[in-house]
Amino acid sequence: MPLDAWFREADGLDPIDQAIALDTAFYLPNDLMVKMDIVSIANSLEVRSPLLDYRLLEYCASLPGPMKIRRGRLKHLLKEVVREDLPPSVLERPKQGFGVPMGPWFRGELEPYVRELLLSPRALGRGLFQPETVRKMVEGHAQGSHDYAFHLWALVELELWFQTFIDSTSSSSGSRADGGELS
Repeated sequence: MPLDAWFREADGLDPIDQAIALDTAFYLPNDLMVKMDIVSIANSLEVRSPLLDYRLLEYCASLPGPMKIRRGRLKHLLKEVVREDLPPSVLERPKQGFGVPMGPWFRGELEPYVRELLLSPRALGRGLFQPETVRKMVEGHAQGSHDYAFHLWALVELELWFQTFIDSTSSSSGSRADGGELS
C-alpha cells in the first residue's frame, strides 16, 4: 500500500495507534523482520516472534493508548504483565538495538578498504572535507584511540555514492568529476 493511502486509512486513529499501525505495516515487515530472517537463516536458526501473533496484535490494537504508553514509558502493559517474572534490571534497562559492528570491522578486516577508499586522491581531492581531518579519523579509529565508526561509515557511503552517481556520469559525458577533461 503506498504511504499516502496508508495515511488516509490511519487518519482517524490517535497518534499512538497511528505510530503502531505504521510500524506494523511498514517498519516490521520491510526492515526488522527482513533483517531477522537474513541473520537467522545465515546462522541456521529458526526464529519465532510470539509477540507478533495476529490475535495478540489485534487485542493490543483494541486497547486504549494510555494502556500502551504511560508517562512516556513504552510497553507499559507488557512490563506490568511480566513484572513478577523478570528482575528490575531487565525491565527498566534502556532499549538495545542490534547494531552492525562497524567499529571492529573498520579496525579489522575492512580497515584496508576504508583507508584505500577514503584516503584515495580522488576522495581527498573532492574538496568536501579537510584531508588532514579525514586522515586523522581513519588513523585514530584504526589505532583504537577514537571511535569514528559512524563518521567513517557516513564518509564511505558518501564516497561510494559519488563514485556511483557522479563519477560514472562524468566519465560517460567525457569529463571528470573534478571538472577536468578526460584524455
